[in-house]
Amino acid sequence: MKIGANESLEDFAERFRAAHPDAPLGPLATKVRTDNERVRIWELNLEPGEASYLHRHDLDYMVILIEGDRIAGIPGPESTRTPRAADVVPGMISYLTRGETEWAVNIGNKPYRELLIELKD
Repeated sequence: MKIGANESLEDFAERFRAAHPDAPLGPLATKVRTDNERVRIWELNLEPGEASYLHRHDLDYMVILIEGDRIAGIPGPESTRTPRAADVVPGMISYLTRGETEWAVNIGNKPYRELLIELKD
C-alpha cells in the first residue's frame, strides 16, 4: 500500500489500519540472522509499498538502517502511539524501547533494509 502524494501520514495510517482490521501478530521482520542468550538479530526487507507483519516489540531493541529512502511505523489496533515516518539514512543506528504493536511500511520509492537487534533481558 502506497501513501498518496498529498496524503498526510495520519490519514494514510487510518486507511492502512482500516484495510487490515483483523491482522494477526506475526514475526518482527523477514528472517532471524542470529539468536543467542543475549541478542536476537533480525533482517527486515521491504519493497516499496510493502508492509511487515503486525508485530509487537516485547524487548528493547536497536535498528541499523542499511538502505531505502523513507519508512513509516503504523501503530497497531488499540495502540496509544502516533504514526511516525523517517527518512532513511544508511548507517544510522537508533535505540528503541519495547512497546506496543505496529507495522513497518516502506513508504519510499526504493527497497528498504534494516537489521533489528533485540536486547534480551
